[in-house]
Amino acid sequence: MTAIRNTGIFFLVAICCIAGCARQPPSLLSDHPYDPPLPPFSTPVTREEVRLAFYTYSAPAIVRKLLEGDAANWNMILDKIIEGDKDWIIDATTFIAPGTDAAATTGLIAAMAYGLSKNPEAVLLQEVAGLGVSMLDICTMPFLEPTYEFVVSYGKETLAALQQVDKPYLIDSRDTCIRRLRETLKYSEEVVAKGLWND
Repeated sequence: MTAIRNTGIFFLVAICCIAGCARQPPSLLSDHPYDPPLPPFSTPVTREEVRLAFYTYSAPAIVRKLLEGDAANWNMILDKIIEGDKDWIIDATTFIAPGTDAAATTGLIAAMAYGLSKNPEAVLLQEVAGLGVSMLDICTMPFLEPTYEFVVSYGKETLAALQQVDKPYLIDSRDTCIRRLRETLKYSEEVVAKGLWND
């Protein structure tokens, strides 16, 4: 897989698509030696189920359970994040992200990047709260080999959404994200101008 890279402070990451990430085998996630068997979640899983499970089982066990079968629950959660659902963004960051690894992590990051354009305050708040959300990861368009047209469209939409954020405690994260996005857009333009973009 070809990645468009920059040796500076940002890069476009070539990662698996969200649906592909969701269907990676649960064996990619680390086992926890003290996990009791986790009963099946309902489909669709509820936020309350995930929160309650977090206090009894390890986060990796929760992620493995969400990925079981056709990963319907995992995909539902990613869809909610993509739509900018504040509650699922918060719960996924708090109770699910600590248990992700490999493809599951990249899928969650990509979903958060989509969610950023719909509900930037909810996504930025996760970094402010110290929950491990990295603006370097999310604000540099971590999508699978996107077309240049998509990059420009997403960048425009997301910058407009970020510029509406005016909460004082989010300003630093907002400005960092805006800077990352603008740098990524500029670099993308340069790559296209050199004829090096692979659509």
